[in-house]
Amino acid sequence: MRIAHLTDIHFQQDPSFNELFKVKRLMGSTNLYLLGRKAKFGLEVQRKSVEKIVDLNPDLVILTGDLTAQALDGEFELARRELEPILSKFPTVIIAGNHDTYIDPFPTKMRELFDPWLSADGADLKEFGEVGVLTVESCRPTLLSNGYVDPTRLQKASTLLAESKSSFIFMCMHYPLLNRRGELYGPSTRAISNAQEVLDWMKGETKISAYLHGHEHHGYQTTLPIKNGTIPSINPGVSGYNIDLKKQRFPHVACYTVDDGHLTDIERWQLKDLNEGYKAEPSPAFSSKL
Repeated sequence: MRIAHLTDIHFQQDPSFNELFKVKRLMGSTNLYLLGRKAKFGLEVQRKSVEKIVDLNPDLVILTGDLTAQALDGEFELARRELEPILSKFPTVIIAGNHDTYIDPFPTKMRELFDPWLSADGADLKEFGEVGVLTVESCRPTLLSNGYVDPTRLQKASTLLAESKSSFIFMCMHYPLLNRRGELYGPSTRAISNAQEVLDWMKGETKISAYLHGHEHHGYQTTLPIKNGTIPSINPGVSGYNIDLKKQRFPHVACYTVDDGHLTDIERWQLKDLNEGYKAEPSPAFSSKL
């Protein structure tokens, strides 16, 4: 079974005057327009990422958050239109990112447009044959970019895992738990505030097979401890970046192969030239220096 993974695609539109009257959104607009973040993302590249996922023809697609830049209704509508080639063709699981939750933990427009693919009640487990996808919401509207995992969601996740019949289970949250050096992810203004609590919970679980996340725009792999060993923690890197050859900044998507309950292959694809399209990263995946 092949599972495609993209994250942090950040579809963006200009906010209306009225939409700016939220402190967090005003801060986001300042970041976008005065500090240059808006130029880092573009529709042409975002469409190439969607096209690559369709070309991979996966059995399942996972999006680990930040569909939008500022959780604007128009951005969610744009994301829904642009993601239609994926949503109409492949089973898909979506979780919200911190940019999707500027105003509410579950924005009304996001729920309206993406409800069939979103996590239910803060923690959910969807099963697709041998593969299960456990989603735990970790984002909240704060002035900073830090998240929090309600302990009741972890309790629910434990129940869902115990009841699952899947032989391989991806756990998905937007935030990393550890950085690329295997240390607790930080700074605290951008991390899950109770990440250690989540890690301690994972050490008591046996049925999680891999952890997928986004948030950190430069992709990387590390490992996380669970009760019976360690599992891979994977972030493909941002999927909506404009290509920047000078800074060696490129969009990425990933694809994982699960066979008979085992992760047998990890592929990452990168876009360095719009005309040439996405190319497979030299094996082993994540060998590029980011």
